[in-house]
Amino acid sequence: MALFATMIALAGLFLDNVAILIGAMLLSPLLGPINAFAVNANLGRIRKLARSQAAVLPLLAAIVILAAIITFLASHIVELPTNTTQIAIRNHATLTDILIALILGLAAGIALFVGFPEILVGVAIAVAIVPPAAVSGIGLALFNTNLFIGALILTLIYLFGLQLGSTLMLRIRGVLPRK
Repeated sequence: MALFATMIALAGLFLDNVAILIGAMLLSPLLGPINAFAVNANLGRIRKLARSQAAVLPLLAAIVILAAIITFLASHIVELPTNTTQIAIRNHATLTDILIALILGLAAGIALFVGFPEILVGVAIAVAIVPPAAVSGIGLALFNTNLFIGALILTLIYLFGLQLGSTLMLRIRGVLPRK
């Protein structure tokens, strides 16, 4: 699913189309590992916490690498617009991005308790992570260090903010290690 989400996200980024980007988010499989991280962090299960993190990071790396490969190949066939609004807003982090990541993480934590369909929170989480990861791949493919690093930092801020927010919400709701 990450493969398809990445391809659709790239189309949305290059076409400067938010609707296509949102469509890509419906396919992203990132919610499960993020929730697993939060649960394991609160229960003090270090090995399982590491395993859940080990599920997220390769997935993000795959998104970046796939976006880089597709962008590199496509750039030799057509002229790619790299100055779209959707790319520009995902190549640097702001305080707002940090707050959004924490709020989305809190929503993910609440979803574990109140029975929201995972897809809704998954969409919100994917919106935060997949596009900047794809922009990192674009920067990598085009040898644009500033674009690559800026988008990668934003991706990591979103990831850690989501994990922190979700972990915090579970802690607030009383998820603690058993004695």
